[in-house]
Amino acid sequence: MELYKRNKAIKTEFITLQSGNEHKIKWDESDENTIVCLMPGVEEGTVDVTVKAGNGCQAAQRDLVLTLEAGNHYCLKLDSGRYKNLSGENAGYVVLTASDTVSMCVCAIE
Repeated sequence: MELYKRNKAIKTEFITLQSGNEHKIKWDESDENTIVCLMPGVEEGTVDVTVKAGNGCQAAQRDLVLTLEAGNHYCLKLDSGRYKNLSGENAGYVVLTASDTVSMCVCAIE
C-alpha cells in the first residue's frame, strides 16, 4: 500500500468483492493513516461485509459485521490490533468477506 501525502487528490482503484470470496488487505501502514472505502453493488437492500477477527494478542473475540445500505458510500477505519492476522497464511493481512457484491478501495494518507 502506498502512503500518500495529505492536501493532495489521489486516484484510487476499486476492486470488487464477490459473495463467498475472501479478500485480503495488506495492512502495512498505521491505523491512523489507513481508510477502507466501501460501496455496495446492489440496487436495493443491504450487503453485509464481514471483517474477520485477527489472531494476535489483541484480536477481537468475534468478527465485525457491517451492514451497508444500497446507494451509499462508506469509509471505515479499523483497529489492526483486533483484525490484522499476525501469524499463519494471512499474516500481515486483514481479511474481509461480503454477502453480495461490494466495491472497495484501501488508501493510506499521511
